[in-house]
Amino acid sequence: VDVIVYENDANQAQGTTFNQNANDKYIYQIGVTWTGWQLVSFNYSQFKVPNTGGGLGNNQLNPNRLCGMALELDSYPTQSFEVSAYVDMVVVTENGIFQK
Repeated sequence: VDVIVYENDANQAQGTTFNQNANDKYIYQIGVTWTGWQLVSFNYSQFKVPNTGGGLGNNQLNPNRLCGMALELDSYPTQSFEVSAYVDMVVVTENGIFQK
């Protein structure tokens, strides 16, 4: 599962079309190696610049500029396998990890 976040480095007004050429995009990859439910937590500092379309804003992790998020499901390391995953809830926290 890829978690992709977008930062509004260009200070675009809310409701305008997001300019991917002036803002940052980062990715965090979660290798799903288990069956059943699993709580997954990670720090914003673990996001990396993706191979395509990243680092086009100020190229610095700025969680206070977070303006969007996407989830992507990939077949890895071998492509073309049928994969499935359920995401129950996404929670973004400040100053600490999610507490059950």
